[in-house]
Amino acid sequence: MTPTQPRPERAPPAPPGHLSNIQVLRGIAALMVLVYHIGNEFSDRAFPGSLPDFGAGSAGVDIFFVVSGFIMVHSTAAAFGAPGAPSLFLARRVVRLVPLYWIVTTVFVVVMLHQARHGGLSRETGRWIAASYAFLFYPHGAEQGDFPLYAQGWTLNFEMFFYACFAAVLPFRRAAALGGLAVGLVALSGLGLVVALPWPVDRWANTNILEFVLGLGLAVVHARGFRVSLPVAVVLAAAGFATFVVTVASVDDWLPYRGLVWGPPACAVVAAAALYRPRRGGIVRAALERLGDASYALYLVHYAFFVGLGDALGRYTSVPSLPPALYGALCFFGAIALSFAVHRWLERPITRGLNRALGLGRRWTALTAGAARAA
Repeated sequence: MTPTQPRPERAPPAPPGHLSNIQVLRGIAALMVLVYHIGNEFSDRAFPGSLPDFGAGSAGVDIFFVVSGFIMVHSTAAAFGAPGAPSLFLARRVVRLVPLYWIVTTVFVVVMLHQARHGGLSRETGRWIAASYAFLFYPHGAEQGDFPLYAQGWTLNFEMFFYACFAAVLPFRRAAALGGLAVGLVALSGLGLVVALPWPVDRWANTNILEFVLGLGLAVVHARGFRVSLPVAVVLAAAGFATFVVTVASVDDWLPYRGLVWGPPACAVVAAAALYRPRRGGIVRAALERLGDASYALYLVHYAFFVGLGDALGRYTSVPSLPPALYGALCFFGAIALSFAVHRWLERPITRGLNRALGLGRRWTALTAGAARAA
């Protein structure tokens, strides 16, 4: 009888959810920004002091920036040096981010036009609107400074700049590309601190872009297989969130250096999520993952929801006459419900439809597969 040959062992599959941690973190970061803006809304709607200040919630944006740097490296590992990678990468990012932002911006443009229907809009305002659609900071002298018409778009201005820089280095080998990109962004940020640069470069020469660099470095560490235990992940996350809380009191003193102050703790929080492999799920985890899926919609639409809610309530009652807890609950749960609806019935269908119509998913798969075979 011929002895049975032992079957070769298969390599163990990648632990499920090792990147789902990032989705969970996206959900948490979106909630941080939401609660921070609810606090602002309370102050604006005559509820001052009724809600504890949660200025540290604005650090959700810094977490998003580090996550962006991490995800761009992780998702393009096989694309460096591949022909056509830069244009295809940019097309995919545009399809992912631009439609929903333009829709929300257009709603606010329509509202502005309606409000100015008798006096008209100045040429300067027209330039401001155009710059908002083009993801450019434009100094227009209004209360918002150089923020876009829809103020939430300021973060997308930085995101799109980072994507353009990332696409510019994709033709090169991965190590050289990431090293060059990191050096370039650090140099630009440092230059912005010591030299008065011309518009619009002066807006990009900001310490915020250092947070993308931290994400790049974290992705390299992750790709080399480095992982942390649960206790280390807890310490990293706790240290990061504690730093946000402790330093927010002096935010006015260091705001121009935001990326230097909040970048490292944001990186610590993202590292805790990226480098730890979870062993079990749960209802809360699943809910945060779903919220992470809708985090872009939540980030974009929650302020618009606040504006609409305030106007709608103003037709029937004065907002200050409502119990603060009721108004806060309406803001919180209403914004989340709207974000899930927008994600499911607007954002996701548009993204999938454009990807399918332009063949972006198929072309990206072919490009990365071909690059992997050639490596």
